[in-house]
Amino acid sequence: MKEGNKNMKNLDEKFVFCAVMGDSMVGKTSISETYSKGFFNENSETTVFDKYVVPLQVAGEEFIISMFDTAGKIENIEKRHSKQTKQKRPVILVGTKIDLRVGNQDSEVSTDEGVQLAKDIGADCYVECSARDQKGLKEVFQHVVFSALKFRKKKTNIFKKMFRRRSASFANY
Repeated sequence: MKEGNKNMKNLDEKFVFCAVMGDSMVGKTSISETYSKGFFNENSETTVFDKYVVPLQVAGEEFIISMFDTAGKIENIEKRHSKQTKQKRPVILVGTKIDLRVGNQDSEVSTDEGVQLAKDIGADCYVECSARDQKGLKEVFQHVVFSALKFRKKKTNIFKKMFRRRSASFANY
């Protein structure tokens, strides 16, 4: 492999792509914007589509997260994902706006309920955060990197197994 191609491959491995999806007004733009800019914008407006690129160090390695902040109006998470749905990409369920919790059990999602929903839909994990307080934001994006790396490793192992099977089949001819 040429040195230039090797460097490009290493650079590609450092990029992690993340689509931020969910219902309207749940805080998608706030967590994306706050994490990328480093401060909370009280006057943040609803978005149709925005892209943010931010560096993040995980386990001593530098990664670049490319976040795609999508518009709301996406079908309820329970209807869109389930354990029976074949996940093509990792899913991280994020509980947002935890700074607004006041103990109202009728209208708030508890941590336990979030963890259970993540299990029910087959998500990789459940993480909570507050864009306003910046509590848990870094952890959200660390989990994005962990899940992406785990997915890449799983995908690579599947290709290796397939290649080995085909190679063995051809060797028999």
